[in-house]
Amino acid sequence: MKTIVNQHKFNASGPIYNERFQTFSKDMGFETIACRPYRPQTKGKVETVAKLMNRLLVFNNEFETLEDLTNIINEFLNEINNEVSQATNKIPNQLYEKEKEHLLPLPNESIMKSYLEKPIFRKVSHESMIEYKGNKYSVPVKYLYEYVEIKVIEDILHIYYNRNQIACHKISSNTFNYQYDHVKEILRSDAFKYKSDDELDIYIRNNLNLMDKI
Repeated sequence: MKTIVNQHKFNASGPIYNERFQTFSKDMGFETIACRPYRPQTKGKVETVAKLMNRLLVFNNEFETLEDLTNIINEFLNEINNEVSQATNKIPNQLYEKEKEHLLPLPNESIMKSYLEKPIFRKVSHESMIEYKGNKYSVPVKYLYEYVEIKVIEDILHIYYNRNQIACHKISSNTFNYQYDHVKEILRSDAFKYKSDDELDIYIRNNLNLMDKI
């Protein structure tokens, strides 16, 4: 699937997976094995599963409520999970009893939620800041004009670029929220580019309360 594999390379390096999916597979504790596209053996296995869906067609217009549909699906699942599978030549329920002792526990709830919630993105301004609830928070200068993802965990704002955390701030009511290193980068990238590190340090320590006006 294009949502999982960015580029097929069936050589020593293998296929190139979608970065977000690769992170998901690591968080969930499973390995991904890519099938060759347009391969008859793979196509046959997919078609076998599609036949199961065809068996549901007989129930069209046979239910009126969501409860009716749920009952139909549960009966269908019970039926197919007690039949001999064409793929394994075994009964799925019996196979599950043997395999479930090898299953890994799910990751913690915060990791699960991160995949269920819609990601929130912000564009980094020319000030090297992003906005959250009307207030601004600094990021490293190299991310100017890039789109970054933000997540709020308890009272901390986490900022990510390509799934890597680049900054975090305690959420506050201040209009401008800077980290010391970011202030130094911002100053050096503009009016203070010719100042030495010591001069910048002195200026920041003495004038940090003026940064809101810059």
